[in-house]
Amino acid sequence: MLGKRLTEKNGTSGRAQGFTLIELIIVVVLLGVLAVTALPRYMEVSGRAHQSTVSAVGSAYAAAVALTHAQWITNGYSAGADVDDLKGFGLGNINMSRMGWPVGVSGTANSVSMTPFACVELWTALLQSGAPNISESSADADYLVTVVPDAHGGGAGDDCLYTYQADSMKNSIRYNADTGMVTTVLN
Repeated sequence: MLGKRLTEKNGTSGRAQGFTLIELIIVVVLLGVLAVTALPRYMEVSGRAHQSTVSAVGSAYAAAVALTHAQWITNGYSAGADVDDLKGFGLGNINMSRMGWPVGVSGTANSVSMTPFACVELWTALLQSGAPNISESSADADYLVTVVPDAHGGGAGDDCLYTYQADSMKNSIRYNADTGMVTTVLN
């Protein structure tokens, strides 16, 4: 008698506890609905995060280009000065065009016609430590480096194009050594 009372008091009458098949199906359906509604929102947030990354790196690159130009002016140079190894910025190894824009590092020509090699070296010299990694060919790099015709069509050389590879949107950073212009393209 005492045993029966305890069982009734606890609310069990000897049957097994657990979820029924219908309850499990309802839970799975609800989880599926939540996943279907949350996934697009997650993808949107992820895409915006990638765009923010490219935008921030593009801004840092533009700031570094502007700082080298300011250092070129501070050092007393003016249009027509062909400067190797600009003193006062970074490691002091950046070569400048005749208009005062960075075009490469020690050992490269001061031409505004950029090569992939010059684009890689310039990225490393301008952004210094902690910069995203880049490559001319590796799919594992954060940015793929290519050289494209001058953005304005009438410039003297080719531009550096750094294409972000962590997503499929082809966001990019473009550097025009003729004008020092850095353009970030977000898709």
